[in-house]
Amino acid sequence: MLLACGGGNVDRGFYGDIVEAPKGATGPNAPGRPKKPKPAQASSKAGFERPKLVLIKAAWCGICKEVEPSIMAAYEPYRGKVDLIVLDVTDETTLAASHTRAGDEGLREFFVQYGARTPTVGVFVGEGNGRLVRGDFKDPELLKRELDFSLQQKKGE
Repeated sequence: MLLACGGGNVDRGFYGDIVEAPKGATGPNAPGRPKKPKPAQASSKAGFERPKLVLIKAAWCGICKEVEPSIMAAYEPYRGKVDLIVLDVTDETTLAASHTRAGDEGLREFFVQYGARTPTVGVFVGEGNGRLVRGDFKDPELLKRELDFSLQQKKGE
């Protein structure tokens, strides 16, 4: 499998509403567009007792190396409240292990869609219920906002 560094430039709104849509947005998550019900999926082995911060990275990705320390520092205050799932796509061995882990964690669809774009960060509150994080991963406020939002969503379930 050929993988390429996506430089953090990934599509927004993997699941859920997009808070601010790009001008002229017409995609499936565009404001005002009715949501399609998601098909039922087999339950994963791991539950979603807590939100999950998901990082897709690779050792050969320069941007991953650059932003990972900031992501980990931003995550630290949420340790114990949010699960951290790191999916490594460095080579065929780590890719296969990450694919299995993504399935076990209820993140298979996300991993299949975004596994070749590094770094990719997502925050999930349930299987099929997550958001892509996009922006400057070096800004601790970016992840703080997303993780706080996920904790509020989880509390409201």
